[in-house]
Amino acid sequence: LTGVAAGKATVTALLEGKKATIKVNVYPAIRQLTVEPEKVILTKNKTAQLRVYAVYGPKSTEKVDITRDCTWESGDENVAAVDTRVAGKVTATGKGETYITASYEMSAGSVETLRIPVRVVDNIRSLTIPAKTALVRAGESLSFPVTVVYSDGSSDDVSNNLTVSISNKNIVLYQDGSLIGLRSGTAKITFRYADKSVSATVMVIGGEGNLY
Repeated sequence: LTGVAAGKATVTALLEGKKATIKVNVYPAIRQLTVEPEKVILTKNKTAQLRVYAVYGPKSTEKVDITRDCTWESGDENVAAVDTRVAGKVTATGKGETYITASYEMSAGSVETLRIPVRVVDNIRSLTIPAKTALVRAGESLSFPVTVVYSDGSSDDVSNNLTVSISNKNIVLYQDGSLIGLRSGTAKITFRYADKSVSATVMVIGGEGNLY
């Protein structure tokens, strides 16, 4: 089958009195490919699920999951291996750093490849922050480093290697190990590193420093 224009169609085949029909979706040209998550940090034997999304057409914002249509490869299977049965599933096999690649054949015949950095670290004892609550003024920043403590007792500042979730990004942001107050209010911020997470409640007090 060859797609001619974007839309939906039903294709019917007849042979010796027998009929078969299939429904076909033809999408516009892909405008953007994205992968989630953009980076992966794991401890040995842990797994992560990567997903690739396509945005079609010049105006659409809908993300279509094309994970199963991608070809997945590992840069170093001694660090991280891709599952041969579940598309996008990655298993940490040994300490180190590598890349997972997801390749997708575009409609014009070219191949688009996404590279996802993967870091496999020692087992983690805890993830620590300066406090469970923080107060920052709008328009100002507050140093708020996140430290990982490994099972052997060693520690490391991982402020720039975290997955950060913020309940309200209009109130506070997290950048380079610091909380940045935007406008008055309260937000919950969660820091995740490998299989550990820790949360804090951040209160931003207003004033002339409001950024928005």
